[in-house]
Amino acid sequence: MKNERQETDMQLQKEIENYISACEQKSEKALRELRLVLFNALRSIDQKLDSEKSVDRNGPAANRCPHCNSGNTKGYGRNPLRSYCLDCQHAFVKKRSSLHYRRRSPQKILDLIVAIHTTDKHATEIIEELKISVQTYYKWKNEIILVFPQLEEKFRQRGKNRGKL
Repeated sequence: MKNERQETDMQLQKEIENYISACEQKSEKALRELRLVLFNALRSIDQKLDSEKSVDRNGPAANRCPHCNSGNTKGYGRNPLRSYCLDCQHAFVKKRSSLHYRRRSPQKILDLIVAIHTTDKHATEIIEELKISVQTYYKWKNEIILVFPQLEEKFRQRGKNRGKL
């Protein structure tokens, strides 16, 4: 009985994989509908998994893995309290300051925020002034926009208003 169920599950999984791989030829509208259906299905799967086996004592939504979004985690460590994802085997800190967490120079990220907010310099000028790499600039930019979405327009307008007086 158990083997039949496993076989059926494997066949279903292969059918799903084949269907999704065949979706490349579908229209944009059909792909958007498929994405919505898959998103809702995955969300219900997450809820079912979280309700059946909640390892975290604070509730499943409170301690999701930032790598795979799984609620199948367990806590360990003392200060700061760390968590371990049992699905993807990644360790992470529950509550962390996203802009200052493990930064070698947290002051530079503040300088970047100030430079974006108060000046109209191009990205290259800011990169040279802060002595950071281009990759670091764009990585920090994305992290800053996640925390301060109102600065997204400022990042977009870098140096565009310079010629207008």
